[in-house]
Amino acid sequence: MNILTLIGRILTLPGAYVRVFWEQLTASLLALPVTDTRFLQADKNAGHIRHGEAPSLAVLAVYNLIPGLLQLILGLPIWIVGFSLLVLFWHLPGEGQTLLFAVGVATLYLGSALLSSLFPSRDDAAEFAKRVKESESTATKVFGYPIAAVLKCGALLERTGLTTIVPLLAYVTYFLVGYLQ
Repeated sequence: MNILTLIGRILTLPGAYVRVFWEQLTASLLALPVTDTRFLQADKNAGHIRHGEAPSLAVLAVYNLIPGLLQLILGLPIWIVGFSLLVLFWHLPGEGQTLLFAVGVATLYLGSALLSSLFPSRDDAAEFAKRVKESESTATKVFGYPIAAVLKCGALLERTGLTTIVPLLAYVTYFLVGYLQ
């Protein structure tokens, strides 16, 4: 396991914790047996739970997509509020800026933590891609390959820690540029 991934998981602990909650909820609704609920282990499944084999491609697709969509629905509004508050901090003079800055940083951190855990584990993404490839249906292949590609790329980015590092560098750059103007 990459040490950068573990550091990223620790930095974005609220997002990893909520992602595991969504995964467990989805697995229980789909009757997938959960075999290991530890999510901060130092292996390839950091930030994810381990589950039994999905009985069908449809169940695996729902398990891979629903937790990420719920994470996006929860994290994006929080991130937008945090970013908006920090933009207001730069443009509104007067009292109350300290509180505005503190709330903006807190909500931006929480939203970023949630958004950094959108994708399934690499094993789940690879299993989904394998089942799409083995499918007999042309429609499954037409719609499944793009989804599998996004899931595999996202899982790779998440595993290497880039879903944490790139936004952090973007925030630092944005606020340094704003501060230096």
